[in-house]
Amino acid sequence: MRTQPLLTLATPVLCVIVGVSHLWATAPVWRIVAEYRIAGEAGDPVASTLRVKITPTELRDLLVSDPLLRTVSAALEEEAREAAGAASAVAGPWRRRAIDAWAAVRSWPVRAAAALGVAQSDSVPAPASLRALPAQDSAVGEVVRVNLEAPSPVMAERAPHLLLAAVRDLLRHEDRSRTMARLEELRPVREDAAERFRQAASAVTLYRLEIGRHDPQAGAQDIQSRLIDARSRRAELETDLLEAEANRQDIARKLEGVAVEQTSRIVVEQNQRIGQLKEEISALEARYAADLAVKTAKHEDMVRLRLEIESRKRDLNNEEILVIREKVQEPSLEYVGLLERQAQNNRQLVTLAGRELGLAETESRLADELAQAMQTAQRMDELASQRATTEEALRTIDAELALLESRLSSVIPFAHISLVGQPRVGNHASPDSPDAAAQLLWTLAAAIAAMLLLPTIRSLMRSRLIASWQIDEMAHVLPVHLIGELPGPARRLLMRLPGGGR
Repeated sequence: MRTQPLLTLATPVLCVIVGVSHLWATAPVWRIVAEYRIAGEAGDPVASTLRVKITPTELRDLLVSDPLLRTVSAALEEEAREAAGAASAVAGPWRRRAIDAWAAVRSWPVRAAAALGVAQSDSVPAPASLRALPAQDSAVGEVVRVNLEAPSPVMAERAPHLLLAAVRDLLRHEDRSRTMARLEELRPVREDAAERFRQAASAVTLYRLEIGRHDPQAGAQDIQSRLIDARSRRAELETDLLEAEANRQDIARKLEGVAVEQTSRIVVEQNQRIGQLKEEISALEARYAADLAVKTAKHEDMVRLRLEIESRKRDLNNEEILVIREKVQEPSLEYVGLLERQAQNNRQLVTLAGRELGLAETESRLADELAQAMQTAQRMDELASQRATTEEALRTIDAELALLESRLSSVIPFAHISLVGQPRVGNHASPDSPDAAAQLLWTLAAAIAAMLLLPTIRSLMRSRLIASWQIDEMAHVLPVHLIGELPGPARRLLMRLPGGGR
């Protein structure tokens, strides 16, 4: 202080001025912790391949990404400019100007690079006033924590909501992109499905015109009912046939038990027509037995063959009666009576066989018609099923198209990403950074250290002259004696000479 009073006093003053100026020009920062939760999305009716899903890690990286922060920061600054009056009242116009000037000074390397052509001014984005850093436990389960820093408490409290809205906008943009891609993919599929449906409907219409029936299934049911009726009548006829066959066997037994004149037998056996009929009957019965191995007794051909056999037996019986009456003078009345009963029974059997043949032909015809009707109905069912399938596929595609178009026209909130609670700033009047008390203490400590060190270093480097009080202090340690002391002006003149008082 005695030898270098100006340096000793000016150094701490300058340190204090620089520290206070830096504190005054540093923008205040308010910090909050925002928590975001990812919930399920089971209520979304769209296909899982189109759903936009995001993991907690992806959400954390997205929240702290620089483009998103710049977008949100620009929105917050726009809101701040709209509320400039309130912000100026809190911070003061002079401090706001100093902060803007300090920000301009800090951004001079970016402007210099743009001026020198190293980088384009459009491609050099302005620094964001909002900062986001992952918390220490940034991803716990489905909750993501992010530390946010903003230059005002209002911006700090608004930033979490704007970040959530920006994330939702990005997800909505991705959802719209996927939806548009799916729409472009479905449109040709829908056209192809509509064409197939038109072809199927046209095939059904043409087939209805071709078959001449409006309902082939009903026609098949009608034919089936008539076929059942024919079979039931044939079953009743079989009862009459069995009864007539039983009568024939009974008459045959009675004929064997009647005593007949030898002449009658000889006359009957020697008749050429009777012999010919018996041979025909034997041939027909042999043929019937052979065909019965490959066909059923109810077959139309077998019924026709039985009718022919019964007709031959009827003719044989009539011929026997006629020959006996013509050739035998006194025939047995009992024998002739049995022959007449047998002829009547044969006529009944022929009638029943004719009815059976008619029912067999009807049954065969109805069976063929039923088979054709069932085939027609089956073909109609196939065409109708194909039309229903194509119509259902077209309806499904239309439903998906309507859903996708509604997603494009509606605002999708993406409610499965939400903000947990409402983050609040602890003290609107006191920012979290900078800490004024700590910075002032560091400034005072630096000023005191500079006040002590700089004069001492200057004395050691530039001068060997010492004052009388310093010699008195050194005399306790070194054998130094004071010879004389120069006056103040002479000492200062000597220090300014070359050599600095050596």
